[in-house]
Amino acid sequence: MFLTLCNVLKAKEDMQKSPEQLEQEKRSVLAQRVQPLQLDGKNKEQLIEKAKQLHNLLSQLHGAIYELTDRFERQKYDMVELSERARQIEKG
Repeated sequence: MFLTLCNVLKAKEDMQKSPEQLEQEKRSVLAQRVQPLQLDGKNKEQLIEKAKQLHNLLSQLHGAIYELTDRFERQKYDMVELSERARQIEKG
């Protein structure tokens, strides 16, 4: 419950920020999370191996996005169904 309240307050704060502020925060977070590639001095085989690693990572992330989107849609559907049932019980 507390975590949900914190998320709501954070979202409210974010809505009050200008697009420039949000973009700056996004860039700083990305700079912290994503380390630059060190490609200097690598031969062709090493570059190919790095490309394969990045491709595998990208595939995993796309799979996670798909699964989370599917889960979100199912939960949204369940919420609508439960809301409708609650309305029917109140009327009943």
